[in-house]
Amino acid sequence: MITFKGRVSTMDKTTNNTNQFEKYETIAVLILPNIKNNIINTFDKYIDGQKAGLYIYQNYIKKANPNASNHVTLESIIATCTYIALSKENIDQAIRTYRENRRVYKRNWSYTIKKEIESLDNMNPKNPQLLKEYANSLSLINELDRSDTRKLTIKELMMEKYESVENWRFDTTAPITDFCFLGQKPVTSVANGFVNDVTLESLNIIENIYGVL
Repeated sequence: MITFKGRVSTMDKTTNNTNQFEKYETIAVLILPNIKNNIINTFDKYIDGQKAGLYIYQNYIKKANPNASNHVTLESIIATCTYIALSKENIDQAIRTYRENRRVYKRNWSYTIKKEIESLDNMNPKNPQLLKEYANSLSLINELDRSDTRKLTIKELMMEKYESVENWRFDTTAPITDFCFLGQKPVTSVANGFVNDVTLESLNIIENIYGVL
């Protein structure tokens, strides 16, 4: 151990942090097989090789482990997420923290969707109107599909989709990144939402399957 005037040196702190991170890399190997398929699918589609993956590397992985490879894998995200979360809080409190984060993310992400339903005739120009775009596209597809006997109006299609968004919002087990309009969210929102999902999922696996660390 290298010390100076009774204090642990920066070099020693770095060594300790590296050893700690290696522990979480081992834990990540055990967690990975238990990760839900929808989170894996989100990683494959929106994170792996995408700008959101680069954001996670630069703002999470590299800060937690400066020696980390810039090849972002789901395993490396799991290791980073559990390391960050459990370096700050015990597992029970960390689960409560990330569960609350999930609730707030969902509330915020569904806000503009809710406003579309509440203000159909008085829409804020800044609202992206994702429901309306979805309904218009689906209506066109339905017109071409003679097998679809339902003749729903644009407003009815919007309401139908809104109900699915509300179901997602209040389902505490549904990941943030199961949001049906995830592809229209900014890169930082996708990345941060995914990190929260992976963290909460990993902590639940540790507690429920492997026991508290």
